[in-house]
Amino acid sequence: MPALLLASFLITSTCSFSFISPSTPLKGFKVLVKEKATSAAPLSLTKLTKLQRQSKRSLLDTRLDAIWSNEQAVQDYRDFLDNKPSTTDWKPDQPSCFVFVTAPNADPDAKRNPQEELLEQMVGGEDEVLRVTIDEDLVFPKEVNGNEEYPIYIACDPDLLPSFAGSAPVQALRKMYPPSPKLEDFVFFHHSGRISESLLRSNNLGSSDQTSVLLNLGLKPAMSGGLRSHTFINGEISLGVDAMGQKKIAGKSITCGKWAGSTKSRIETTVKRTAAIDEGDNWSVVDLGFYRDVRRVIFEYGIMCSAFNLIGSVHSQTSKEELTYSTVALGYGDECVEMVQELSGCLRGSLAVTMMFGFEERIMEIAERGELWKMKIASIEDAGWDTTNGWWLNEMSLAQLEKAKKARIPLPDPLEMHSEYLGFIGKNIEVFDESTWDGKERKEGENWSTSGTGKDYSKFTPNNGVPW
Repeated sequence: MPALLLASFLITSTCSFSFISPSTPLKGFKVLVKEKATSAAPLSLTKLTKLQRQSKRSLLDTRLDAIWSNEQAVQDYRDFLDNKPSTTDWKPDQPSCFVFVTAPNADPDAKRNPQEELLEQMVGGEDEVLRVTIDEDLVFPKEVNGNEEYPIYIACDPDLLPSFAGSAPVQALRKMYPPSPKLEDFVFFHHSGRISESLLRSNNLGSSDQTSVLLNLGLKPAMSGGLRSHTFINGEISLGVDAMGQKKIAGKSITCGKWAGSTKSRIETTVKRTAAIDEGDNWSVVDLGFYRDVRRVIFEYGIMCSAFNLIGSVHSQTSKEELTYSTVALGYGDECVEMVQELSGCLRGSLAVTMMFGFEERIMEIAERGELWKMKIASIEDAGWDTTNGWWLNEMSLAQLEKAKKARIPLPDPLEMHSEYLGFIGKNIEVFDESTWDGKERKEGENWSTSGTGKDYSKFTPNNGVPW
């Protein structure tokens, strides 16, 4: 019985089916080059829509094998069956190290958002604080208040995270043999809907032991002269009650990893101290969870940020005004739900990450009523391209089409609506060329066709403009 349940779960939740290329080349289909685009989205992703049968050879000559979509999903489920949490030892709060990374030309007097203000207020008297720019050397202390092992909180703008991960000090720790255990002490905060998993994993910073925090709360400086120095902004919202009469809460912050207990304690202590909150010892605004839970919620916010920014950008062109998340949720709800479902479906089929039931309702309600989101401008220029909509184009659409090319199996665009909307705002590329399927590979650095537009779209594609 357990084996049957395991097989059923893996088939429905954690695996996908992929065509494996046959031992001989597939000759049953021929890919024809798409004609010049004439639609409203002239730069939309080229789709394989015309197939010409050359023989009676069919797809039955290929093998359909069940393969693991993502090894992390398999390991997470095994841990679930064994009742093994991703973090077994919740470490208490202790003196720590804070790393504040800024751009060289950053304005020191710039207004902080609520999450950045919270990180600033989390610093205690016994902590080590390192304030560096992305082009400065970073030296971690050997010990903090007598502790050789301590959490290292990375307070970094999401747009600067690639520079931090690629910096010489971090790379030196990564390239040690074996990699330095100090990497496991890094604590990363996710609070802007950016998807940084690929970046972190490629730099040995994305394992299940890494401390990750989905931060959906913050602090705002209070008016001078009051009893409180800050006002607490909680991103949680109530969705009523469930069938059992229990309150349904969406948007609660959650953490996991080696220093999850220390991080939870530090955040809640900071909020109580600065916002003068006295709710008793059982008061909690941060949950302790499994790695799979935090990962799923991070992707949920990534889906919301990407979908709302893209839809808001498209409709702001016709309305001639900036749209907020709340306005997009109320005015274009059907489009939002459709794109959210498309993105989540692609995520399930590629990384084996399945959203929890009711994620569409949670996303729509958080965008409409969440304190940290409802007044946020829904613009594709307001978020980093590489970690929002660019991530879906490069890591999902182009990556799956690349696999299809290698297997010589024509597949449609996995994110058709997403690609169409990218075309409306001019941020897309053409992918396929007849030479691709004739076995002729592009040379290093050679750009792909852009339908004669004369525009350079290399920055929107991986590997310096060579999507394959």
